[in-house]
Amino acid sequence: MRLPDAAAGRRITAPVAGALHTRLDALRRLDDQLGSGQLRPLAEAELQLITDLLTAGSYSQATMNSLFSAASEASRICGWLAYDTGHHTTARRHYLTALRTAAGAGDDIAGAHALSYAAIQAYSTDRPRDAVKMLDAAHSRTRAVATPRMQAMLHARQARAFSKTGGDRAACIRAINAAFDAYAQGPHDDDPAFTYWVSEAELLSIAGSSALSQGDHRQAISYFRRATDAAAYDATDTRGRRPSTTSERRRRTWVWVRWRTPVLPRHVPCAAWVG
Repeated sequence: MRLPDAAAGRRITAPVAGALHTRLDALRRLDDQLGSGQLRPLAEAELQLITDLLTAGSYSQATMNSLFSAASEASRICGWLAYDTGHHTTARRHYLTALRTAAGAGDDIAGAHALSYAAIQAYSTDRPRDAVKMLDAAHSRTRAVATPRMQAMLHARQARAFSKTGGDRAACIRAINAAFDAYAQGPHDDDPAFTYWVSEAELLSIAGSSALSQGDHRQAISYFRRATDAAAYDATDTRGRRPSTTSERRRRTWVWVRWRTPVLPRHVPCAAWVG
């Protein structure tokens, strides 16, 4: 998607930049529902639109920073969608662009967010120690500005990276505990929009996956059971009522359980955590 020549030099205002951020938030949530394959062309078009606005438009310094932040998040989304569909070289290119545009905006939060997704790709492609270093850098750059919920996200992903190094069990446990401690501080008004998915159930699921990667099947089952209960507690029916019985809670979260949890080894009885 290219801007017409008539748009060259057009003044881009703060509300326009804000609308782009709103569209990116919608893209993030659509990924939860539709999956990466269908969204890649839409995300690429969104990134091209923002790039064209930066190239052809005129704007204040504050709006320029907002546009660069939007470009960073659009690149991050494109990177995630490329990674999720197996296009790893393209994903790395998008993550690098996300880091560069975040730096252009002076936006350490956006940079750390992009770096955390690059870390997912690293620890999922046999480079867990690189992922640990990436997340160390993300923590270092945002320690003074990240909200507790974002810190919880970074700690959880670092735990996942440690779990895949073949050792570092103590470091993994410390990272998991740090994630729960940060999350326990509660939400903040300035939580980044991209942390909408961070919940107790998600953190417990990540902790369970980490324990499973380290071969601690009993601990993994414990975390997955707690994740199921946490997700069930948050579930409501169409009239806004919370499920009132254990069986009802488990029934409502069965889809969540099947989607979020990895396959346990055959010798681990599934009934131990769903029964």
